[in-house]
Amino acid sequence: MECEINGRLPFLDILISKTDSLNPSFSVSRKPTHTDRYLNKLSNHHPCQKIGVIKTLFDRAKKVSDPTHLDEELQHLRMSLQANGYSLLEINKVFSSKPKQLREKLTHLGMVFLPYIEGVTDKIGRILERNNIKTIFTPTKKISEFLRSPKDPLDPLTAQVFIKFYVLVVWYILELLNVAF
Repeated sequence: MECEINGRLPFLDILISKTDSLNPSFSVSRKPTHTDRYLNKLSNHHPCQKIGVIKTLFDRAKKVSDPTHLDEELQHLRMSLQANGYSLLEINKVFSSKPKQLREKLTHLGMVFLPYIEGVTDKIGRILERNNIKTIFTPTKKISEFLRSPKDPLDPLTAQVFIKFYVLVVWYILELLNVAF
């Protein structure tokens, strides 16, 4: 349960603040443990996914923040996105772009999922798009996904022993407290 502290109440993504007037003030809320780490510019993801991160953060700031807090939030986003490797030019380009008009729904002949490899699969994707085949790029696997887990698998019998042990402990405590069940 969230509690009001210093006239501020965090609720989901929104920080609601009391003002001198009767109207509340709204801004983006971040937990104290938030690190401002987003999809890094140098990661092996399709450029559309990287731009999507910037657009999503910008849209959230516009929809949630009051006009009084919007400039402060946009400045915070610029700083955190630059810390994640994005250039100020890329950030400002997305911030200043106008929303696209909804296009007519195209019916695609099919859909292809390709791992994103810069310079290779993006060319294949353009060729497929010209032939009315939708291309969805997925990030390639990380090295950690190929490695074996350092944790040993648990034996199901061991888990049953632990469960029975805890049931006995709870039963014993209830007996000591003379609680009928």
